Amino acid sequence: MAAVVPMLVLALLPASPLGDDPAVPAAGVVVEDVEAGWAAERARIQPGDLILSWSWDAGPSGDPPAAGGAIESPFDLGTVEMREVPRGQVKFEGRRGAADISWVLAAPSGLTVRPQLPEPLLARHREAMEFVRAKEANAAAARCGSL
Repeated sequence: MAAVVPMLVLALLPASPLGDDPAVPAAGVVVEDVEAGWAAERARIQPGDLILSWSWDAGPSGDPPAAGGAIESPFDLGTVEMREVPRGQVKFEGRRGAADISWVLAAPSGLTVRPQLPEPLLARHREAMEFVRAKEANAAAARCGSL
C-alpha cells in the first residue's frame, strides 16, 4: 500500500508549474527589456515578444551539425547565448502578438526576459521586480552618501 501513495500524490499535482491555464503556454520566455545598441535591438526584438525556440543550420561540410531546441525558461536562453551564439548566427523563433516571427542573432542579445506566467503570478512578479529596483536604488543612494 505504501508504494501507491507517491503515485496518488503525483496525480494530484498540476501538469505544469503554471497550473492548467490554457492561456499560458508552458514554453517560451517573454522579453521584458531590450538594451540599446545590443544585438537584440539590431534584430528588432521588442518588449512583449515571446521567444519559443532556437536553431542553426549545419555548416557547409555538415560540421558543425544543425542544432536547435525549445526555449522553456530564461536559463535556456542564457545557455544558448553562452554556448551557441559564439559559434555563429542563431535563429530564434517566437511570436509577436498573434503573428509568428523570427530573429537572427550573432552576438549576445542584451535581453531581459521572464518566464510566461498566469496573471496572478505575473502581478506578483511585477511587484517583486519593483521591490528589487527600489532596493537597488536605495542601496546606490546609500553608497553615494558614504563617499
